[in-house]
Amino acid sequence: MKTLSLDPTALPPLDIIGLANSGVIVRAERETPPDGIPAFVTAQGWQELLQRYADGNSDIAPRVLAALEQAIKRLLDHAATSFAQSTHNEIAPILSCPSDLFASNGTLQIAFVRDRQHPVACVLVGTVEQLRELIKNPPPKPS
Repeated sequence: MKTLSLDPTALPPLDIIGLANSGVIVRAERETPPDGIPAFVTAQGWQELLQRYADGNSDIAPRVLAALEQAIKRLLDHAATSFAQSTHNEIAPILSCPSDLFASNGTLQIAFVRDRQHPVACVLVGTVEQLRELIKNPPPKPS
């Protein structure tokens, strides 16, 4: 499999640290693999997953997170495979694919972005609506 190498400067900038600190996005993994990029899910998406799979039981949340980690790993493997098969050796910053991960929407989006302050590539996962709103209208920075 071809390895994805992302140039953070070519990715759309977002205040990833601010979004995470304010709870708008949530880590979608317990630990980033040494050769991986940090993955986040929208807070709205995380709540949807907890409602669907944990039914309000906070003891199940770690298992939901473990399953989400595996789902994101498969999605990123799929993105890397698509990249490997591309004749242009380019990957779009936002990929869409059919998925049943979120019950509210059968189309999942993966957005490759970078932190506004640090040259770190990250991946955001959510529904089309969640990511569209987050990317086009990020919440204002707290004063």
